[in-house]
Amino acid sequence: MPTATACRATAVAAPPAVLVSAAAAAAFRHQLGTAASTCPGSMPGGYRADVTGAALAALARTFDFDTDVIAVLDHAQFERCAVTVTPRGDGSALLACAGDTSDAFRPARRPPAR
Repeated sequence: MPTATACRATAVAAPPAVLVSAAAAAAFRHQLGTAASTCPGSMPGGYRADVTGAALAALARTFDFDTDVIAVLDHAQFERCAVTVTPRGDGSALLACAGDTSDAFRPARRPPAR
């Protein structure tokens, strides 16, 4: 006879983040073009980007296919959340998932066909 197993609560992990060079962050912004927008109230040079429609390999190439960067980009695409890039004082930049899913990045719903 099968026995019941106890359910374990699993903690939700924080969205991934990784430090990248300022040069790579600037190249990433250039590659994204109009998909990158300045975050209101962010540090100068910081931006937020929609990566949901971009090819993961093309984005990862900018960072020499760093596996930590790929994890952040993959998470952002899977969760349909924005990626934020925040410059730091030491010459690096923090690449992270925004954690919130912005309605601005969701496709518009079309009315049903009649």
